[in-house]
Amino acid sequence: MLTPVIPVYALKLGASQLEIGIIASIGSAVYSLATFASGRLADKAGRKHLVSTSFILYAVSAMLYANSTAPAHLMAVKILEGLAWGMLWPPLESLIGDRQWGSVSRSVSRFGVAWSSGSALGAAVSAIALEVPPQIAFTAASLAAVALAVVTHVSVEETMKERSREIAKISLKLLMNRWSVWTPSFIYAFCQSVFLSLFPAYAEIKGLEAPLISGCLFSLMLTRTVGFWLAGSVKPVMAAVLGAVFLLTGAIPYAILFYYPMLLAGSAIVGLGASLVYSAAFHEVITAESKERGLNAGIFESGLGIGYLTGPLIGGTLAEHELRA
Repeated sequence: MLTPVIPVYALKLGASQLEIGIIASIGSAVYSLATFASGRLADKAGRKHLVSTSFILYAVSAMLYANSTAPAHLMAVKILEGLAWGMLWPPLESLIGDRQWGSVSRSVSRFGVAWSSGSALGAAVSAIALEVPPQIAFTAASLAAVALAVVTHVSVEETMKERSREIAKISLKLLMNRWSVWTPSFIYAFCQSVFLSLFPAYAEIKGLEAPLISGCLFSLMLTRTVGFWLAGSVKPVMAAVLGAVFLLTGAIPYAILFYYPMLLAGSAIVGLGASLVYSAAFHEVITAESKERGLNAGIFESGLGIGYLTGPLIGGTLAEHELRA
């Protein structure tokens, strides 16, 4: 729900399109490093406490956002938010692998549907978050994060079959052996980040009203959720190929046309492609051995982080050039 709030908030604080891209990219840079570290740590120390800690860190960052008064403040807080998200996903995804429901494909599909439907619900009400004072939206997010930290600590049980005796070292060989994990995740994140980080503010400059911006976001989230449900019946390699094609096709209306019905259609196609590419990579995460599952999740999320880092920077530069032309 708060994804479009930060770029619009930054715009109101006087940020340029390039600065908005930098804000998103700073968090992504920290995220890329944090996910690799937390994934390896999750294999050695367990998953539960890292997840709880990540929620507390996000609660703090949300309160700091609520009190920001300049784009530079948002950039600084993005560092903490990036660390919070980086500590969340690898341990959480490892927990999913530890507690699989039925087949691997079914587990991938259910997990994707679960988090993407939450994003879709958030996108559906993001118009409210864009209309209310940012301080209220961020304070509500902070309180929700604290509640999640408590629930996780009380109700989640560790189910690892075997813990790693040592933390794996980063090497080029290690990354190349796991190219099928980070390549699709990078493609997914690069395309998503350009849309989610830059589109809300860019669309506002172009005169698109908040409900219409929310509609595009909801269109993407909805078809992404449906795509996750369908991904359970598609082989990982085919999902990666089809997903990449859909991502490129869906981007055309944003690059060439700015006509609202076409934007809705493009958002829907991007959402479907994103789910297929993501599922192909996540399949590799949960099929790893328990003691290496966190490592694979860290590499998977690091690929996402690098995509989220480079996407806003390149997209923000292009958007700034187009607006000045």
